[in-house]
Amino acid sequence: MDNHSDEEVITTDRTTLIAKEKRRSTNNCDSIGDRPSRVGQQHSTCNESSISFMAGLTMLQRARYCLVEPAVLILVFAYNLSATVWKNQIIYQTCITIFEHNVTDCRKLSTKNASDHIKQIETEVQEYTVVFFMTNSLVQSIVPALCGTFIGAWSDRFGRKPLLIASFTGYFLFYTFTCLISHLSENYDVNPWFYLLPTIPLSLLGDGVTYSVATFCYISDISTPSERPYRMTLYEAVIYTGLMVGSFSSGYIYNAYESSTLIFFISSISILWATLIVIFLVPESLNARRTANEPREDDQGTTANTTTAVSTEPNQNQEEALEETQQQQTATNRYTSLLDINHLKSMYETCFRQREYETRSVILLIVSCLLTCAFVVEGSMTVFYLFVREKFQWTVKDFTTYETVSILVPILGNILGVWLLRKVFKMQLLTVAIYALLSQTTSSLMKAFAATNWQLYLAIGLGVFKSIVNPMLRTVLTNLLPANELGKLFSFTSAIQAFIPFVASPLYTIIYRSTLTTFPGFFNVVNANLFILAIALILVILRKKQKYSEHYKTILN
Repeated sequence: MDNHSDEEVITTDRTTLIAKEKRRSTNNCDSIGDRPSRVGQQHSTCNESSISFMAGLTMLQRARYCLVEPAVLILVFAYNLSATVWKNQIIYQTCITIFEHNVTDCRKLSTKNASDHIKQIETEVQEYTVVFFMTNSLVQSIVPALCGTFIGAWSDRFGRKPLLIASFTGYFLFYTFTCLISHLSENYDVNPWFYLLPTIPLSLLGDGVTYSVATFCYISDISTPSERPYRMTLYEAVIYTGLMVGSFSSGYIYNAYESSTLIFFISSISILWATLIVIFLVPESLNARRTANEPREDDQGTTANTTTAVSTEPNQNQEEALEETQQQQTATNRYTSLLDINHLKSMYETCFRQREYETRSVILLIVSCLLTCAFVVEGSMTVFYLFVREKFQWTVKDFTTYETVSILVPILGNILGVWLLRKVFKMQLLTVAIYALLSQTTSSLMKAFAATNWQLYLAIGLGVFKSIVNPMLRTVLTNLLPANELGKLFSFTSAIQAFIPFVASPLYTIIYRSTLTTFPGFFNVVNANLFILAIALILVILRKKQKYSEHYKTILN
């Protein structure tokens, strides 16, 4: 799984075959894109309807709509519990089976005060394993890259929950098979390339793209525009909390038992638990939106009584039979329409249609910022662990301790930063995003030139606001577009993001291998320059805001 987190889509388009016949009022929300002059009014009506529905639920029923965040928390906990141990296991298996070094030397890799011979083995093994990590990233991204284009529109029609179930099941299978392979490696010499096999079901079920699509759709369905920035920030904090707890636990469990199999087993059981929560407890958010927009029975009753009271048994039976047939057709269409080319055409039209006030260029600039940040994350993930092993000889516990702190600090920066910059200083969304990108730039430069451990920890402090970028930019997009177009836009973004590993992983692999013996932290300098590029894109947006100040006054603030 990726931290990508940052993986990101929000959608509220909803139409089914039955809804077209039985719930005409829903179309008022679904056809916003065809009437640009009424976007604000219709978008507001849809959100008011959804919140009216939520207000009519009991406390227990409302609580069930908040279970998606805890389920994701368990998922990312399980991921980060195993992430470093998985990489360490690949390095160890490569040392033993590929280079055929003895077990004693391989166990000394990445230990304090290692001899020159061990350091030489570490460098030799890293040049090989970085290619493995790149290959794994590419395999993991193939299907999400192809299907990410369609799943947003599919989710708009058939719901968020199927995507959540698919993604969680993929991660469960990944860790279950990885656990079995790790157990076999305790008794036999297992080639590290066998660890690619569990990646296949994970990729086929959409990897992180499907759960990120579904989660952001879900949050958008059940929140108002005013609540959404804070709900997005809360979700970001949930992700960081899960990552932090997983990383913190990993170091201590692995240090105590030195068993990668145990770590993978805990991850597998944790994700199974989260999957059961999604299946049996999390309700479908599209149902809330559709129910909210159904005509009220008492409103219809008055009209019915003033016209005709004729209602025959055969007509009712015909209606029930028709509805049952339509439901069966809908169930079939859930699968046949997943790769419907019309989804692609609709998405392309939404993303590149000419709009008033240069809104199209503003949208594409924001998407470019999001993709730039995702590019940095994807590329760095491939090589950062190798970097700290090579330059600082960190153990698994050293790295997981650092990772825990690097997650905790942005959580505090996320919560306090939004409150301080938005509430106290009244900064607009894009200004907050610029400060967050500056924070990431200085952090990357400190990592690049760090010579001691404390300087890497200082880099964490400099990047305190890094987790604010995505929520702010996503919030701007939700303000720019009507509800029914968000899914298509973020599906487009996710599809491109799914292709990022095909560029980022090979590029960072080449950079790291080229500078491994001279300047292994050079990839961090590349990161800093990409963050500066993202800042430049936001400055262009602010220039357009000045040009159409009245239109963008509330949208970008």
